[in-house]
Amino acid sequence: MYSSAGFLSSPVLKSLPPFSSKQSFTLWRDNQSVASRQTSAVKPGFRKLLGNLPVIPPSTISRHGRVKQSSAMSAVLTDDNSTMTNIEDDTENIGILAVDPGLEPYKDHFNYRVNRYVEQKRLIEKYEGSLEEFGQGYLKFGFNQEEGGIVYREWAPAAQEAQVIGDFNGWDGSNHNMEKNQFGVWSIKILDSGGNPAIPHNSRVKFRFKHGDGVWLDRIPAWIKYATVDPTRFAAPYDGVYWDPPPSERC
Repeated sequence: MYSSAGFLSSPVLKSLPPFSSKQSFTLWRDNQSVASRQTSAVKPGFRKLLGNLPVIPPSTISRHGRVKQSSAMSAVLTDDNSTMTNIEDDTENIGILAVDPGLEPYKDHFNYRVNRYVEQKRLIEKYEGSLEEFGQGYLKFGFNQEEGGIVYREWAPAAQEAQVIGDFNGWDGSNHNMEKNQFGVWSIKILDSGGNPAIPHNSRVKFRFKHGDGVWLDRIPAWIKYATVDPTRFAAPYDGVYWDPPPSERC
């Protein structure tokens, strides 16, 4: 993932790197010719903008077709003081404003967007470890077997109260109230019973929460692995299904 700061001020938009070979220059020249013909076919109102955009030469493209990272792009992939300094500089010198001066009145908003990205990225890395680990939320949220029971987590920051309901508790969540942490994540650990999971495999479950207006709502858990509906009822609501088949039934 590349930040807006790195992309908007990328050297690719400011200058063309040296060509690695005569063949690279020939390919770049041909691209320029094609771009010129395409630009001439564009409506006049867009010519000024497109005319300032350079064609990325082959020397900046890897053999897999991806644009090589510039130093500005690479900078945002680390989280140290030098990186923050680079990003602060980038927010003061956003490259896209040079391409389209008409965006100058919105510079403050560009700065706001970039700073918000940096702030959220730092929080994710502080509390989740990395963007990659954050992207593996399915290993943490929803229903997961942990030592001695099933842990269920759901992100619902606006909820006032929350419960887990289903066939296993007769759809009465009064004994299965969830707790909310500072990030709006509700969780509960449902202990095993007699050495068996308290929620049977292939049984229906839902997330019940109290809205700000005091109304209780039932929803399918966001990270549920399977959902079903009663085919005998018209417009019947879907139910989440706790799916954890025994080893003998797994593929």
